[in-house]
Amino acid sequence: ARQKNIDVTTKQQINFWNAGSPGYRWQEMMNKLWAVDTGRYGALGNMLLGTATYDATIAAWDTKYAYKRSRPFIADNRIKIYAVNPESPSFPCEHSVAAGVAVTIFTRFYPALADSVKKLAQQLMDSRIAAGVAFPGDTRAGFDLGKRIAEKEIELTKEYVAAAQWDGKIPDKPGLW
Repeated sequence: ARQKNIDVTTKQQINFWNAGSPGYRWQEMMNKLWAVDTGRYGALGNMLLGTATYDATIAAWDTKYAYKRSRPFIADNRIKIYAVNPESPSFPCEHSVAAGVAVTIFTRFYPALADSVKKLAQQLMDSRIAAGVAFPGDTRAGFDLGKRIAEKEIELTKEYVAAAQWDGKIPDKPGLW
């Protein structure tokens, strides 16, 4: 049903989110954002986005090969594939795992962007379904997995934030560098 009304915009979304690894677009956004972030949290947010995406992806791949769920385009020959053939099981959706991580990290460190990143995550998940490479349940499970792992990693690093912003002065005492 999702493929009956694929239009140019949907195809553009599929192509956009299909570029690079599942976390590519999210990391690209973070790199642009934290490069101009003058607060104390940019570096930690950037580090956590990469680390949590990596950890969540490992968990997703373990789950994929435990369940071995066929991709929609394989399970039903009426479904066309509008992306590169992933050649891996469908459940959970690895792109949605990265989206769950990203929404959690961006919402925590850049709360003003929460609505925007949630909308982008929904676009990503819709594009994976429309592309014929994920079932709706795959995208929901992937998103939830990514979110849980990111929340855990935020909790584990809550004491990592510097108490004060760096003043830009390099100490010149012996033994510091």
